[in-house]
Amino acid sequence: MHELPLLIFTLCLQGSVGVTVWLALGRQYAVEGRVPALPPPQT
Repeated sequence: MHELPLLIFTLCLQGSVGVTVWLALGRQYAVEGRVPALPPPQT
């Protein structure tokens, strides 16, 4: 099972950088009106 370390690494990467990118994309999509169900996070 050499895929488990890769899975853990991917989850960790998504947990740190992925969240920031997802929030940025989510905010951009919300502003553009592509995803009306996802309001921009309040900062």
